[in-house]
Amino acid sequence: MSLRAMLGIGVELVPWAGLALLLSYQPVPALHTAVPQAAVVLPLLILLGGSLTILARRGWLSTSSAGAGPPTFGLPPTPDLSENSPVPEAASPHAPRPEQSPDTRTSLADRAALLEALSDCLQRAASGASRDESAAPALITLRLPEYREVTESFGHQAGQDLLTAVASRIADLSPPIAATAHIAEDTFAVLLPERENLAAREVGRDLLRRFDVPFDIAGHGVPIEAHVGLAVHSSPGTAFESAESMLRASYSALHQVQRQGGDNFNVYQEENQNKIQWLRRRERLREAIHGDELTLYYQPIVHLVSEDVIGAEALVRWNHPERGLLSPAAFLPLAEETGLVEDIDRWVLRHSLEHAKTWTTASDLPLDWVSVNISPQAVDDDFQSWCLERLGDTSVPDGSLHLEITERWALHDERPLQSLRENGVRLSIDDFGTGYSSLRYLRSLNADVLKIDRAFIQDLGRDEETTAIVQFLMNLSLRLDVEVVAEGVNTPEQLDILRDFGCAMAQGYHFAHPMPADTFIENATSIPGDTSPSNGTGPPSK
Repeated sequence: MSLRAMLGIGVELVPWAGLALLLSYQPVPALHTAVPQAAVVLPLLILLGGSLTILARRGWLSTSSAGAGPPTFGLPPTPDLSENSPVPEAASPHAPRPEQSPDTRTSLADRAALLEALSDCLQRAASGASRDESAAPALITLRLPEYREVTESFGHQAGQDLLTAVASRIADLSPPIAATAHIAEDTFAVLLPERENLAAREVGRDLLRRFDVPFDIAGHGVPIEAHVGLAVHSSPGTAFESAESMLRASYSALHQVQRQGGDNFNVYQEENQNKIQWLRRRERLREAIHGDELTLYYQPIVHLVSEDVIGAEALVRWNHPERGLLSPAAFLPLAEETGLVEDIDRWVLRHSLEHAKTWTTASDLPLDWVSVNISPQAVDDDFQSWCLERLGDTSVPDGSLHLEITERWALHDERPLQSLRENGVRLSIDDFGTGYSSLRYLRSLNADVLKIDRAFIQDLGRDEETTAIVQFLMNLSLRLDVEVVAEGVNTPEQLDILRDFGCAMAQGYHFAHPMPADTFIENATSIPGDTSPSNGTGPPSK
């Protein structure tokens, strides 16, 4: 390597660089060990125009491995991690020796060798053979996000030179490391067999600091960025069962750097594991939606005067192959958090309309409508046109579809639903009475149906204030010419009071639990049972 390439300056400036080095040189202990008169010899060599392979003050001057003979100038030998090589004297006596062939591009161990060494470390940790109970295996992954750009800009050889230089800087870490591996085109791994959590973090930070100095690429000083991820076995919340899982965790921390930006160093922690689990659960729910694992249950809505089942509320369930039938509470929060609630709502709407087409046209089934809960997240720009297309495909009569929304919909733009209302879709306010702006919202929305929340119904006759609120809501709905459905009617006593207040429709366990579509059809004509004034007996409240 030429001085021009080494120093990044023209040949005419080399003597001045030598003079400056002579005046400002600070002794380096390692250098004096190798060359006692280095403080004078090195500047003089530069002044004479000699060509050194690598500058000593960057750690690129080393003695021969035998410890005798003249010092050699060049890259320090990469640790040989093959089967027959001895463990370096300064390394931990417990450091594993991977048995795979080294990577030909960097002379480092490959991925298979790393996993074997890491597996040995994990086994020692599990057996309690570590010298320090507070120490545990740690794994660092380092990625060069600009590697491909280097090869495209400077050529393949420049990329190989960069990998060699990075391997050299990793090998220069102190204290000595157990194994360094080149595990992907632009990714290295560093195994620390026994490190306390904080010590492992410091090694990761030290590794990043070694990228503060630009790399010599094709005669140019080029700054190279590095992303570093760290996983520590048995750190809080993280005890890895296998080498593969620990490598994945280190990769996860590495990828988090790229997603978040800012600091180029990240440690795998429990929240990262939670993120992985969250992503897996999201994908599993997506598979359920598109794999027909969802199913619909229907709860009948009974007219208290005719005692007929006039409507049904569609309730989605997940027929999980391992966990059994799951209620919406088990997966809708995840759906809302991940944005999959739109897919679920559309699935429910599509299948509910298909059922409604059959039920509303059956001469022996006096069912007028099907009610479907809709999340505000599902009503995007094309929801209206999508819903109108489904209505056209099924040709259900006007009023056959009720869309249920909550009072909190006031925070969202309900105009797309109002447009659907103009096309025969009826709107219901679900859980009415639990919101913070019920009266103002009711006046502005012009809903067709109010569904009084079960929290009020369950205390009817037992709490005077609650009973008065329900009576007020009933009177209000009559004045506004809005229909009312009482939810959660579980006892005959509740039914009696609602009748006295003029409530025309109700649903609850007193009539029937939610049931599959085919069961609903079989029992629709007999579901109401005894809706006459009670004699004090009836099914237990649930």
